[in-house]
Amino acid sequence: MFALDDDIPHRGSGVTMLPGLERVGGYVIPTFSDPSLAPEGKHMMITHQYVPDPSVKSEITKGREDLYDAIPWLADHGEELCVHTYHRNWPCNRAPQGAELPSDVGIEGVRLVGDGIKGHGWMMVEGIASNVPEAVASVSGVMDTI
Repeated sequence: MFALDDDIPHRGSGVTMLPGLERVGGYVIPTFSDPSLAPEGKHMMITHQYVPDPSVKSEITKGREDLYDAIPWLADHGEELCVHTYHRNWPCNRAPQGAELPSDVGIEGVRLVGDGIKGHGWMMVEGIASNVPEAVASVSGVMDTI
């Protein structure tokens, strides 16, 4: 979690995906929607990182490097406040980035949706929503033939 000053060049969406990174999936700036979550003139940024290795501290360091490389303004406008990790049987997301399950389970008219099925590079609610249109279209196509 980072504290950001109000001069950050990033504005607009509170959710940013970083699908090209190896470890960090993206970040959320919830203070764009609810400024009361941070002191006046500040923002809060929460990042999401996959930790594939049992060496959590090493993975956090690698993820931090990914963040600073991907977000050039972070060093000038952000201060790291804390790091939370989810690993082993306690994931933040049901499927880590790159380990998503397919939506097609081989049964005509049945498709899976949800966090464990999300499209690569997606996370959280946006990840769940990312595969719904394809699932609806696929199931609707089968229903139209009945």
